[in-house]
Amino acid sequence: MDAVGCECLDELPADDEKVDPDRLPDAVVCYLDSTVALPIITAYALARHKPREPKRLYERREEFMSLLLSEYKKSKRR
Repeated sequence: MDAVGCECLDELPADDEKVDPDRLPDAVVCYLDSTVALPIITAYALARHKPREPKRLYERREEFMSLLLSEYKKSKRR
């Protein structure tokens, strides 16, 4: 059993490349419901990064629809 009382860490193979043993003391595993986890992760992401400029795709829908129709008409799979 390891220092925090978790037997699962003792069962890891020594040659496992996915787990860096030097980073295990810094690792945190949380089993949460999405109604708890998503707001926390979202708040973290919004706090760490500046807001992006909106793409306003709905305003360009006519352009996209005409492109889609022209590509459809060129297609041989009708």
